[in-house]
Amino acid sequence: MSDATVIDIGRGGYPALRQAFNRVLHRLAGAVTADDVALAQDILELDDADLQGTDEQTVTLLIDVALFSADASGSRAIDRLAGEAKHDDAVDAAIAARLPHAFFSVFEVLDGHEAGGVRARDLIAGGPDLHIMDEGLAANVAAGALFAGRFVAIGPWHVGFGVVSSLARSEAVALMLAADHPATGRTRLHEVVYRADIHGDNLAMHAIEPLIATLADAVDGAPTPVEDVARRLARASSLAF
Repeated sequence: MSDATVIDIGRGGYPALRQAFNRVLHRLAGAVTADDVALAQDILELDDADLQGTDEQTVTLLIDVALFSADASGSRAIDRLAGEAKHDDAVDAAIAARLPHAFFSVFEVLDGHEAGGVRARDLIAGGPDLHIMDEGLAANVAAGALFAGRFVAIGPWHVGFGVVSSLARSEAVALMLAADHPATGRTRLHEVVYRADIHGDNLAMHAIEPLIATLADAVDGAPTPVEDVARRLARASSLAF
C-alpha cells in the first residue's frame, strides 16, 4: 500500500474505510468456490444438514475459514482471490491487497484510543501496541479484557472482520500455548476458536488437546517410572500463579 493511498484512507475517515472494507470483503467472500466451502465445512465439522437454516454467525465463521484456512497444499482462497480481484477504485484495490496479511490472534485491551476504538496488545506476537478501530469492541470492553479476532492493518488503523470472541484468562493462555504447538500454530487458531464456538465445546480444553496428546506420547515413550512421572506432573499442576 503506497503512502499516498494510506493518506487517502486516513483523510476519508474510518466510516468511509469501513464501508469500502465491507464492500471488498463481501466481494471476495462471494467468490469462494464450492471446494473452498467444503474445506471449511470439514475443518469446522459441519455437514450440509448443519447448514440448513443456520444462523448468520455460523455462516460468517464458515466464510472466514473458507477464505483464510489453508488446504493440504498450503494454499488459501484469500491469496488466490485477492490476486484475481479487479477494482476500479484505488482504495478498494489497496484494501484487497492487504487482506491476505490479516492475522488472527489473542489480544488484551490496554485502554480506549482518543481517536476511537481501543489500544490493544497482541499477546502472541508482542510488538507495538495496536490501534484497533472496532466500535462494537470499544463499546463493550474495558482495560484488561481479553479477546480473540482477526485484524488487518489498513491506513492508520487495524480493522476487524466482525467476529470477536471474548476470552477467559484460561482460554487466552490455552490459545497462546496452542499457537506454539506444531499441530495448531498461529495460522490455525481461528479454526480452534470457531469450532468451539459452533459446537459449544470448552475452548480451553479444545485448544490444549494437541498438547495433551504430545504429553501422552512423551510419557509413553519415557523410561522414567510411572510413579515419578505422576508425581512430577502433580507438582507442576499445583503451582500457584
